[in-house]
Amino acid sequence: MRKIRVIAVSFALMLVIASCSVQTRDTGDSGAARPPVRSGTTVVPSGEAGEAGPKVVVLQVGDEYDEQSSEVTSQTNTFSPQTPVMHISAGISGLVTGQMVQCTLRAVDVTDAEGTIIRDVEVVSVETEAPAEESTMHFEFSAPEAGWPVGAYAAEIAVADEVIEAIDITVE
Repeated sequence: MRKIRVIAVSFALMLVIASCSVQTRDTGDSGAARPPVRSGTTVVPSGEAGEAGPKVVVLQVGDEYDEQSSEVTSQTNTFSPQTPVMHISAGISGLVTGQMVQCTLRAVDVTDAEGTIIRDVEVVSVETEAPAEESTMHFEFSAPEAGWPVGAYAAEIAVADEVIEAIDITVE
C-alpha cells in the first residue's frame, strides 16, 4: 500500500512539470541597474578577484512577477498550499552566451495530504539558454491541481550541472 502511495505522490509531483515555464532577459553589459533588494531576495556576494564561472548576483522568490520590469514584485520565501505559481528570478553574471541554465524545485521535506513524507525529491527542473553573459532568468512553477504539499523546498540554480546557488522555500 505504501508503494502505491509513493507512486501516486510522485505522479502528482510530476504533474507540476507540465505547467512550468521559463523567461529570460538579456541584461547585457550596459551597466543597467539591478532590481532593488527587498525581503525575500538573496544577494550573493561577489567571488574572489579572478574567480571564473557563473555567479548568481541577485535571486528573487515570490508569488507575483511583473513582465514589464522583469522583477518578482511580491517577494516571499513562504507560500500557502493554494499559491498558484512560485516565481524565481536569478540575475547571473559570468555566463557564456548560449550556455544552459537550470532551475530545479526540490522537495526537501514535505508531507502530502495523505500524510506521506517526501524527502529530497526533484519536483521539476526547467532549463533555458542564456541570451548573454549577464542575464536575468525567470522561472515559474505552477501548483499541482491539489495544491502544494506542505513543507520545505529548495530552488536550485545550476549551470553545466553544477548548482551555483540555492534558496530555501517553505509551504505552510
